Amino acid sequence: MKKILLICGFIIVTASLNIGAWAQTFELKQNYPNPVVLGTTTTVEFSLDSTRSVSLTIHDILGLTSKTVIKDSLMSSGRHRIVINTGIKIPGQYVYRLSAGRNILTKRMVVTK
Repeated sequence: MKKILLICGFIIVTASLNIGAWAQTFELKQNYPNPVVLGTTTTVEFSLDSTRSVSLTIHDILGLTSKTVIKDSLMSSGRHRIVINTGIKIPGQYVYRLSAGRNILTKRMVVTK
């Protein structure tokens, strides 16, 4: 079952399907496409092993928050896919951070012209 939500201008497609081991772990996948071209979107996929309060943020290389995509939103266990318009105006390397409870995962993202 898929749900399509619109939160703070971001399209969030969630799928609460517990198929295979990937859906039963806390995991963050690499965004795609990567690198991201300025003014376009990128997709981030993650899975939760249980229902949790989730935050997803994008940070520059200095650690400053460039964008808050999800802030303390209760999300069910399973696989989730988020299509993000980064809104980033300066090319460079960024880190996106998924936090759920005490668990935190990060991945790198490159933004180009």
